[in-house]
Amino acid sequence: NQSSEQLHDVGDVEPLSDRIESNLELFGSLAPPLKQASSEDLNERPNAGEFLQLLTNAASSQSRPDPLPVSTGLGLEKPISLRDDPILIDLAKTPDNDGKILRLLKKIRRRINRWIWLILMFAIVLATIGTIYFASRENTEITSRVIPEVTGMSVQEFNEAVGDYWNLLEALDRLDGTLSGTILRTAPEAGQLLEEGGELTYFVSQGPELRPVPKNLIGIKLSDAEALLLGAELSLGQVTEELNEDYPAGVVISVSIREEQIPTGTPVDLVISLGPALRTIPPDLVGIALEDAQTQLTLEGLQYQVIEQYDESISQGSVISVSPESLTTVLRDTVVELRVSLGPPAEE
Repeated sequence: NQSSEQLHDVGDVEPLSDRIESNLELFGSLAPPLKQASSEDLNERPNAGEFLQLLTNAASSQSRPDPLPVSTGLGLEKPISLRDDPILIDLAKTPDNDGKILRLLKKIRRRINRWIWLILMFAIVLATIGTIYFASRENTEITSRVIPEVTGMSVQEFNEAVGDYWNLLEALDRLDGTLSGTILRTAPEAGQLLEEGGELTYFVSQGPELRPVPKNLIGIKLSDAEALLLGAELSLGQVTEELNEDYPAGVVISVSIREEQIPTGTPVDLVISLGPALRTIPPDLVGIALEDAQTQLTLEGLQYQVIEQYDESISQGSVISVSPESLTTVLRDTVVELRVSLGPPAEE
């Protein structure tokens, strides 16, 4: 009786296929494979592999649920969406890859945890290094001093004033109105604070600034040459005079400076021409032939003018007189008058 009651109870149970049929909205696209798997005909039922494939195909048309949060181990939660990942979809559609999705999710979770821990450790290391660095700076006492005013000092006086507190570097410069060997300035400038051991550059004067020497002094008058020198911020030095066959008197014929540039205010010596040397009229010109007298005057740098006249005592073609007289000192190119005999006058 008990067995018949149990059979009666089982017979009263609603078949699974009927339950699925009555709840199609609940099962959705999964209803057909579930009905086939619960068929009373054993030949219609699929095996395990076929059933998995049917469920996979049916699930692919289902709407995807919202991604589940993944725990990071640090109290952080970040959802990971698997909806559009082609690799995961292929894995889900392949019956031979059972369990790979779960392993992939675990792998992703491990990677996320690993990167978070690496970033955290890196931040801790940076913070530790920063703490050590600033602590060491606080423990190191850095002293500074005000740079003194040293302009005009000699190099020896400068070294005595600053001592070995700073690292000194020397540089050379020029400045008008300063003496060679004196301190011009420092960098950083006087009055500023500079740490102990810092670099302090001091500039030593080489004297006034360099000025170009005018190139067109030769051949001009002394007054014009002096004006050019003053315009170039130089000065006129000693002036001497010399005889010169090429330049007239009062003209510059030589400059003492050979450099192209000299310090401001340097005196420049000049040599002024006195003109050509004086000439002496040759002696014993009277009574000689005109051609001989002309040759001697030309060699002496003199010119001549011939005047002919009759003379009873001097033969024709000979010099009767010279003006100025012989042995007279004259300037170069002076014209000497030569009177030449035409012989005795003709008798009437």
